[in-house]
Amino acid sequence: MSQKIFTNLLKFATTKRADHLTINAHPGQVTLDCQITEGEVLTIAVPPKLERDFMAALKKLLKLTAGELVNHRHGSINDAKQSWNFYLTVRSEKEGEKIVMKLLNNPTRVWRLNQLGLAGKNLKALKKISARPGLIAVTSLPGQGKSSTLNALLLENNDPSLNVYWLQSTNSNIALNVPGVNYLAPNSDYWHKILNHDSDLIFVDEANNISAITGALRAASSGRRVVIAFSADDIDQAKKKIKDIAVNHGLDNSCLKAVIHQSLVDWPKPSRPKTLRTRSKIGRFKIWLS
Repeated sequence: MSQKIFTNLLKFATTKRADHLTINAHPGQVTLDCQITEGEVLTIAVPPKLERDFMAALKKLLKLTAGELVNHRHGSINDAKQSWNFYLTVRSEKEGEKIVMKLLNNPTRVWRLNQLGLAGKNLKALKKISARPGLIAVTSLPGQGKSSTLNALLLENNDPSLNVYWLQSTNSNIALNVPGVNYLAPNSDYWHKILNHDSDLIFVDEANNISAITGALRAASSGRRVVIAFSADDIDQAKKKIKDIAVNHGLDNSCLKAVIHQSLVDWPKPSRPKTLRTRSKIGRFKIWLS
């Protein structure tokens, strides 16, 4: 199977606005299930004589080694005119395996801190404090850009010499593909791995539950650099949430070094009429530093 054949399948899935593309591989039977947004599933069977070549070429395209198991790893495939972002999961099954691609049809673009609206003293202070051990909280009302700021902080602080982890809920539509970053789901097993193994820099998106914030507090208190994002009305509410969780679980909240609260405002029209912009909003930031 060539890349062109599989990209044609991806084009078909995108046209149908599919949520998932699932490959079920068992001896004598390989099928592709295309799950449509409304719930309908379209199944395509691979001819038996092509099964072995199909799976070998597919794994090469997805950069999978023999027997490799994957959980929610970001991937991308490109051709001359289009690119596809997805989260990849590979599960072993009795006498076979299942490959699941969660398609990200509208991935969010990643901006730099200065492109988001951070400038001057705020930008300088944030860069300085994010380079030190401790906890930084990025907050906003829902839909006001906190995930984009989290992404920008990752780009600012990522270093090939560091063990970097990114925890993100499976229903997120943020597509990242930063080399050297370990992308994991925010479950207790992965928190245990992070807290008991070498990890230098940890990012947690949608850290709205108690377990995510307690994990972040424990990691930051042990000398790691941790950045989390969760919903809050303002800086005071965010600080109170972290303090209350710390007190209720016997944790030290002195590791909290900064809280960033942001909102989106209309970006003034450019002074030059012919100037093009790819967005109409820009961030407005308030920052508390310990």
